[in-house]
Amino acid sequence: MESSCVIEARVVPRAQEQKILFKGGIIKIRITEAPIEGKGNEAVCRILANSLKIPKYLISIRSGHKSKNKRVLIEGLSEYEVKKRLSKLAD
Repeated sequence: MESSCVIEARVVPRAQEQKILFKGGIIKIRITEAPIEGKGNEAVCRILANSLKIPKYLISIRSGHKSKNKRVLIEGLSEYEVKKRLSKLAD
């Protein structure tokens, strides 16, 4: 059975640069897009996919579509593997 997990992330729209910050178990995703017509959510999925090195279709927003606080489903990776890959970005 393929693993999956749901992570909680805080999104910062209209940032100067796209970046994922992972510190102390908190995932903060900075995106350059404005949260208009789903563009922000698409950017969140895209940056997570690129950072985790998985296809974008394996990532979906489960809740918080219109909020800065989001619950994101990541298929194909365990929560441990997601946090391990994201923690390498912080180094």
